[in-house]
Amino acid sequence: SQEDAVLERFQLDRGDAEKRRIFFFDTPKLALFKKGVVLRARETAGEGCDSTVKIRPVDPKTVDEAWRKKSGFKLEADAVGEKVIRSASFTSEQDEKEIEEVVSGSRAIEKLFSGDQEAFLAALSPVAVDFAKLVALGPVASVRLKFEDPGLPYGICAEEWGVPYSPG
Repeated sequence: SQEDAVLERFQLDRGDAEKRRIFFFDTPKLALFKKGVVLRARETAGEGCDSTVKIRPVDPKTVDEAWRKKSGFKLEADAVGEKVIRSASFTSEQDEKEIEEVVSGSRAIEKLFSGDQEAFLAALSPVAVDFAKLVALGPVASVRLKFEDPGLPYGICAEEWGVPYSPG
């Protein structure tokens, strides 16, 4: 009911949303997620594909200035309910074929992540990542709506995630 109220309040239509298919790479027991490390790949309908390394929580003041100058780097705040968590992420473009090859097991997971992403991971991750121990998880279906409201100081990106994945 809260989702419907938000859609109505901001005059949003799920039919206008950007549709995504998202995969995560972690150990079967989610060891990375439990330490605040997220490795993911996204396919966006009608758009490109990408891979992301995300670390959360982070204190933005502790993130080296050199990362802020790199294309693909972002500091953001994720809000779920009343909980707000700051994160730092580094994203690189991917070919859709590359994601499919990794998910099918015909290509190594670490091939989805650039040298800069691996350096970012080494610099900010609270744990060492052994790519050989990771598995592909997903896909998760996501719809994403970006919008602005005159009563808010910043643009908003609302996402709705669903499991299991259902194309369309």
